[in-house]
Amino acid sequence: MGYEAGFNACVLDGYTFEVNPSPGMVTMPEFKKDTVYVKTLTGGIIYHWDVLEIGSLMTMEWTYMPNTMRVALQAKYKANYLSYAFKDWQNRDYTVIMTNFNASPVDNPVDTHYTAKLELMIETVV
Repeated sequence: MGYEAGFNACVLDGYTFEVNPSPGMVTMPEFKKDTVYVKTLTGGIIYHWDVLEIGSLMTMEWTYMPNTMRVALQAKYKANYLSYAFKDWQNRDYTVIMTNFNASPVDNPVDTHYTAKLELMIETVV
C-alpha cells in the first residue's frame, strides 16, 4: 500500500500517515448487495446498490511503523474521541471509531520502529 504503487496516503482526522499499511495486511469489510423491487403502474423497477455495513471493522497492520506515527496514532486512540474522519488509500471517506491500536517495538539498532495493528469501526461512509 505504499505511495510508490500509486496509492494515496491515508488520513485520520487530519493526520497523514507516514507509511500506509503493509501490503496484504488490510482487512476491508465486504460490501453487501441490496436490491429493491418497486411496482409501477405499468410493471416494476428493480434498484440495486452496494452497501457497506455500518459497524464493520477495517483492520490495518504494519510491519514497519515509524515512532512518530506510533506516537500520533496512540495519542488519537487515548484521546478517546467518539469518532474521526478517515480517508483511505483509494480516497474513500468514512467516519470511524478507533476500537483498537497496539504497537510493539522491533529490535533494530539502526532505527526505532514498530509493528502495529489498528482497528477502525465504520460509523458512516461519506
